Amino acid sequence: MKLSTITLYYNTPMTDFNNTVHYDTVSAYKNWLDRKFKKVEFQKQFNMVRDRLTINAPIQYENTEGVNYGCFFDGFTNKPYFFYVMATQYVNDQVTAFQIVIDVMATFTQGRVLEGIENVTIKRQHLPLTTYGERLPELRTNNDILKTTTKKYVYSKSVIWTGMICVFQCSVDLEAEFGTVNKPNIKLSKGVKYDKIVSPVGLYAIDLEHFKSFSAALTDFAWIGQNIKSVMLIPKDLIDTGDLEASKFNGKTHNYLKKFVSGKVSANKDISDINWSPDTIMDYLGYPNDEKHLLRNEYGTLEVYNWVGESLDLDLGFLPSTGLKFHMVTSIGYSNKISIFPLNWASDGETNQGNVKAGTFLNNSLNFSNWTEVPVLVDNYNLGLAMNANKRALAETNTLSGRVKNIGRTANDDSQNTTEKAINVFTDAYTILGGSLNPLNIGSKIVDEQNFYRQQKAEFADMALSSPSLSSQSGGEAFSIANDIFGFTVKLSAPSAREKEKIRRYYKTFGFQFEEQGRTERLDSMRIVNYLQIDGVYNITGVPPQFMQQIKALLQIGVKFWHNRQDVTNPFNQSIMNNNIIN
Repeated sequence: MKLSTITLYYNTPMTDFNNTVHYDTVSAYKNWLDRKFKKVEFQKQFNMVRDRLTINAPIQYENTEGVNYGCFFDGFTNKPYFFYVMATQYVNDQVTAFQIVIDVMATFTQGRVLEGIENVTIKRQHLPLTTYGERLPELRTNNDILKTTTKKYVYSKSVIWTGMICVFQCSVDLEAEFGTVNKPNIKLSKGVKYDKIVSPVGLYAIDLEHFKSFSAALTDFAWIGQNIKSVMLIPKDLIDTGDLEASKFNGKTHNYLKKFVSGKVSANKDISDINWSPDTIMDYLGYPNDEKHLLRNEYGTLEVYNWVGESLDLDLGFLPSTGLKFHMVTSIGYSNKISIFPLNWASDGETNQGNVKAGTFLNNSLNFSNWTEVPVLVDNYNLGLAMNANKRALAETNTLSGRVKNIGRTANDDSQNTTEKAINVFTDAYTILGGSLNPLNIGSKIVDEQNFYRQQKAEFADMALSSPSLSSQSGGEAFSIANDIFGFTVKLSAPSAREKEKIRRYYKTFGFQFEEQGRTERLDSMRIVNYLQIDGVYNITGVPPQFMQQIKALLQIGVKFWHNRQDVTNPFNQSIMNNNIIN
């Protein structure tokens, strides 16, 4: 039997079967041991089976304190075997017995031996960079998650709409002349086609700051104002100003009144105020940008809400690679509704289908439809005069003074011929005198006219006391407008710093859970340590059966493969928080 070279090492960090130092080659591992630790070497005949893993070394017992690791080269194959020293026993003054256990991981798995094992059950493992990127979507949505209890808000941003515009409908043509209270004029609206809706009712818009003066101008034309309906306060940002053109008012140019252009459609557009990349969100949450697996619901929340009770809870695990962006679809005028939703949410490779955006689309949206409706004041006195203008004119023509006026007007009316003038003048004169030339009849007609005007004056006085009418109104978003919170808010929450460190340490230490049939990845992808936990039926060429079973038993529990890129004495003392993917 050939001699075996045996080396014993003092005070190494190798004390745990599930933690091993991993090098590219066995010789590199042996070289590190030789350089970093006190050692003693000797040669003797040694056989693992025959000697039952007991080495009788020519070392005095008092010189063995601290010996906890070793290596021997098989006398027949010259293969190195690394071992743990489990116990020492005095034999005699010159010999000490060492009970050893083969370090199967250091002996058989250096380099890329465990890489690419097929058809095994992968329980947990770290991933190389490319595979990490490919499998990131499932790493952010699977059940491999730690429960957190300390989440608090860490960042928020609001999209606030401040400038308001009054959008309203009107059944009469505001561009036509309105006439006067004694001769009112109403011209029906030409209607308009907007947002693919055809309506005989016109659509107009005017800035809120000018609506007061516009409304005041309408008080003199109550017969017009009563036809204005659905005056809604809509944010300017939601209306395409290119859809508006100048409008006349009462036949004259108006500085502020606009009308909607027929054939146009309201704007569907991106909301540029919020455009957060995944890296930006990671920064807000307090996570490093290279740990995107932490971008998931339990480790951060993303809430979107308005101030009328609607909210969206967006699962960060489905945040698209394009980040957080919002899109707005609108319907303005006849049906005022705005829907806001995140673009491409929960979408992977899907493309837009016409007007249907990729992702959750309107199934995951905030809706604005309860707008503030501003009332229009209608002067009922003015309206009453206008509504009875023709009746009043007819009644006045039947009075004494009315007949007298008629005679004058008839005499000067060039549109009538001589015969027509004579007949009309005679009729009015005869009516004034009650059909005769009796002076008593003239007196009675004067009394009747006085009574008429007294009665009319009394009726007008009663009308003046009647309350003005208001068109429909509603509070809608009034509270939000008053408090400058009209819009929507995005809020992010994250766990405490201590809890975030616990979460990060968990994945840096143990990799990612899979519980699937697959293949093992390379063990040098991480800076500090790679973790591997697998199960199944497999075999490694060149490993004796008894050692193969030990390897499988350890991997079933899980093994940390520590790297020593800094060439330190104890790689196990490296900070796990520096364990990042490097290739």
